[in-house]
Amino acid sequence: MAAKEKSSTGTRKSTLHRLTVPSGGEVELRTLVRPHYLDRPGYQVREFAREGVTGLLVNGGIPRDRADWCPAVERITGLEVNERNHSAAGLVLMRTERGLYALSYGVGQHMLDPYYRDDEFGLEFATRCLDEDGIIKVRNQIMDGRGRVDEYSVARGERIDGFGLDRFGAVVRRICGTVSGIPLTSLPAGSSKHVRVECSESTIKLPLATTPEEFLNDLRAIEEVCSRPDPLPELGFVDRLRTLDKRSRKAVDAQAVLERMLADPTHPRLTLGVPESCQEGFGSAQAFRISSGGRSIDVTDLDLPVLLDFVSDKTEGERLKALGQVR
Repeated sequence: MAAKEKSSTGTRKSTLHRLTVPSGGEVELRTLVRPHYLDRPGYQVREFAREGVTGLLVNGGIPRDRADWCPAVERITGLEVNERNHSAAGLVLMRTERGLYALSYGVGQHMLDPYYRDDEFGLEFATRCLDEDGIIKVRNQIMDGRGRVDEYSVARGERIDGFGLDRFGAVVRRICGTVSGIPLTSLPAGSSKHVRVECSESTIKLPLATTPEEFLNDLRAIEEVCSRPDPLPELGFVDRLRTLDKRSRKAVDAQAVLERMLADPTHPRLTLGVPESCQEGFGSAQAFRISSGGRSIDVTDLDLPVLLDFVSDKTEGERLKALGQVR
């Protein structure tokens, strides 16, 4: 007897991204995909149009005749091992009446150009709708020179205060919890049911409808949450401070502005900062040596014009890199 085919309706756990275009205008959807995936062997790119949605589907993967861990297992056990490995990837880019979105499956998020991701989307959603006593997992980065990342989790949800986070010295990178009372397909009206969601800076992982009409309703519900002007009081500290992917549009644009500023040592928005690891020695230093390549100078006071003189001959786009090589 043949296996019964699963229903095409219902929901499936999916990863949702919101995309932004710098100019705010129209953009060819292929532009949002990292270029080498558009003509990569084993991948296909197809356009689609459904009710209220037009988009682009990119899917594929790289099958390997033999998984790369097989030789290690053979050497340890002395037994022959031959297992295939296939990293499947799916990316659905959509243009709706509300904007640009992407759904990623498998390792499909790697196909999305990070320059166009909205890095506020995930935490914007989480801080406005997570159940007060439904926080399950928090990952945060400590703002010090070690780059330490801590993760706390509990079996059942609790209040954010129960995780003992430093509200001033920690940057929340990911938060997982329950949501209820939102008109999602997975939350029938009038029920006391809740669903788990996992939110990072740019993504929301949650059960989403798999039919166009219901999916668009889910998008409207998510955007209604994100449009709320203020986060929940207990999660306001999460919303206050964010990290930026260095490949994101905000980071790239900020670097471009800084590149231009470095050409003017008297710019009012430039100043020197002392790394935490150098604080102790800096306070007792009598002189400083600045060097780059074969050039070196000694000064009694460290100031911005002396430092930036080492990159004054560089063109825009090369100054930050050159500054990073100054010691």
